Amino acid sequence: ELFPNPDYEQALLIASENDSLLPIADLCERFPMDAGRAYLAYAESQSIARFVRDTYGPLYLSALISAYADGLSCEQGTVRALNTSLANLDARWRESALGQNVVGVFFRAMLPYLGLLGLLLSIPLIGFFQRRPVEDGTE
Repeated sequence: ELFPNPDYEQALLIASENDSLLPIADLCERFPMDAGRAYLAYAESQSIARFVRDTYGPLYLSALISAYADGLSCEQGTVRALNTSLANLDARWRESALGQNVVGVFFRAMLPYLGLLGLLLSIPLIGFFQRRPVEDGTE
C-alpha cells in the first residue's frame, strides 16, 4: 500500500486483546476471504514488515522478500533471510509491536545486568569458600 492505513494499529490492538491475531504462517498463504479477517491480515502484514525493516534493516526485508520469491516456505525464508525461526520472529514482533509478554521483554532487557550482578556476587563467594582455616598452633 502506498499510504499506510492509520486504522490498522487499532485493529491489531483489538485483535491482540481478544487473542484473535492470525498466525504469522497463515499470512504467507492466501489471505482470508472474510473481509474482517482480510483487513486484519493486511494490518498484521504491514506491522510485521515494518518490524522486520526497523529491527533488521531494509536489506534484510529485501532478502526476506527474495527468499519468498525463490519459493521458500515462510519458515525457510525467515531462517535464510533473518537467521531466526518464524516462531521467534512472531514472538519478537508481538512483544515489540503489541506489548505482549512484557515480562519476557523485561527479562531479556535485564539479562546482561543480571549476568553482571551474578558475576560480581560470585567473586566474594568464591573467595569465602576458598579460605582455609588458620592454624594457631594450639591443640
